[in-house]
Amino acid sequence: MKAYYFEYQRDEPPRNRKRRLLFGSANATDAGFSGKRNAELIADVNLAIGEDSELAKYFESILTAFDSESPVIKIEKAEVLLSKQPTLLLPTFKCVAIGELPNGFDTWLQRGVLVAQHRNAPQFLTVSIPLTKPLPQDVVARIFADRQFAEKTKRNIVRFGYLNNTDAAPTDDEDETKPMWKSQFAVWTHLGDWTSDQCYRDHANVMKSKTSDERRDKVEELLKNSENETWKAEKRFNFLSALGQVWEDLIFSGVDPKEYLVADAGFLNRLSYEERFDKKLAQDILLANDPEFRSRYIYGYEFPDVPRFRQDTAAWESFVRSWCDSVLLEAAKNRTNSLVTQRIAEVIKSNKMTLEDLSAKELADAVRKSWNKPYADSGYTAGEWVGMYSHADD
Repeated sequence: MKAYYFEYQRDEPPRNRKRRLLFGSANATDAGFSGKRNAELIADVNLAIGEDSELAKYFESILTAFDSESPVIKIEKAEVLLSKQPTLLLPTFKCVAIGELPNGFDTWLQRGVLVAQHRNAPQFLTVSIPLTKPLPQDVVARIFADRQFAEKTKRNIVRFGYLNNTDAAPTDDEDETKPMWKSQFAVWTHLGDWTSDQCYRDHANVMKSKTSDERRDKVEELLKNSENETWKAEKRFNFLSALGQVWEDLIFSGVDPKEYLVADAGFLNRLSYEERFDKKLAQDILLANDPEFRSRYIYGYEFPDVPRFRQDTAAWESFVRSWCDSVLLEAAKNRTNSLVTQRIAEVIKSNKMTLEDLSAKELADAVRKSWNKPYADSGYTAGEWVGMYSHADD
């Protein structure tokens, strides 16, 4: 359940105001409000200045908190009966200035983000061709591959990358080789790789796939030509020509192409495949215009917040333990690139301990105890020293 409060004021006299409330299931995204890809339920209420003043006061208190010099402002929960039904039960808010945030190891972890590799893009910028039967792993498969029709997981489907006749979603080798930025800035947990909020804000520009530049070029080409019928016709022609070449190559090899491709009166059904191409191209243009998808596709990563565990202490401790386990594994290496591990090791050493002698629980306890204590003669607390790990090379 979300609520969006709007307040309008005329620039010219009379400078009267209008207040409006939207509430329902929609997220504040294009997908949530445009209705193109998912359905939402939203109520729209025009607020009466007099009768709905209690509701207006509640939201104005929250907005005012952002401009207040007071370090902590609490807005109490409210049960508001609108002049137009229904009754709204509004939560308590506690607004805290950034410099006044609770300072502790657990808070620091909770404020971090997860590093999630974006994987649901193999079909983007490609046309999938269902085959009438699976490809045998012999000369037939090679004929399709030679014409840039690649098998992807299922043997009865091949895909054609229509940009530059290459697979438009190149396979990253990051599953095999961890990127340098990830090995430096991230810590593995059972929820995925974690990095601090500060580190993400400092280094978001380098937290991307190795193929991001290539992906960006392809998306920009698609957007640039989204209304260019000549460009579309050229890509369509290339696709149909490659498919026609497969048809001819199969015949030359003594294979009946109708065993794999759709035919019409004994020939390749070009109209059917042309319609498939045009439909897929239109879908890809729509995706490319979605800022969220475009960012995920180009950079190859998403950075969701660490889940809020609320009162589930056991789940939170499991997360902390997996984080500490990873730090201990990194510390056991002859040389680690993990800047977090290096800073944690320095703090633990200053307390006359070594990481190699600690369990995950002992490490968590030690870091929690020393977090707000001065670290050596650095002028920082241990928590501040660890929290600045992303600037270790500065």
